[in-house]
Amino acid sequence: MAQCLTVCVPADPGYLRSLRGFIQPIFEKYWSEDDVRQFVLAIDEACSNIIKHGQSWFLPKGAISVSVQDGKRKTVVTVHNYCRAKEVEKIKPRDLDDIKPGGLGTHFIAEVMDKVEFIPCTVREGRMALVMTKNTPGKEET
Repeated sequence: MAQCLTVCVPADPGYLRSLRGFIQPIFEKYWSEDDVRQFVLAIDEACSNIIKHGQSWFLPKGAISVSVQDGKRKTVVTVHNYCRAKEVEKIKPRDLDDIKPGGLGTHFIAEVMDKVEFIPCTVREGRMALVMTKNTPGKEET
């Protein structure tokens, strides 16, 4: 049976360290140190995007809620209240041949995770959640 853990931090860069500290031990059970570092960085990037883009209009700043469903076959990370539904089509990686700073976060997330999708958020109506899935090595996805 999968275990579900949730953390909620203010949408402020100063709290991303706490978020990384919450997530890292969950992934350490199944993956190498290098893999864990990539997974944590991908989740950190997703949460940084909320701070930069998803809640830039929201004053006072909102919160970032991340749920991790840790199962034997896969780990599913849900970043709640990620964006408005109409913004999903705008979220895409830029062309890697277009050399300039920034804009590579979504590309990196897609490379690291096995599945990345947006679903209607159950925490806040009208918003979308980012769901990232990583299959456990040697196990089939179910």
